[in-house]
Amino acid sequence: MVEVFCSEEAAEKLLYLVLSALNEAWGSRRLRGFAEIQMGSYHADRTQ
Repeated sequence: MVEVFCSEEAAEKLLYLVLSALNEAWGSRRLRGFAEIQMGSYHADRTQ
């Protein structure tokens, strides 16, 4: 196995930075239908 990082801390830092960037990018996304489910109208529309 080839070592790519000089230490475990270096790998953790890179992983943290990548996950932080993904969290920031995906944090603003909205789920379709979530507002309807939260208001309780989602299932009412599906049953009629």
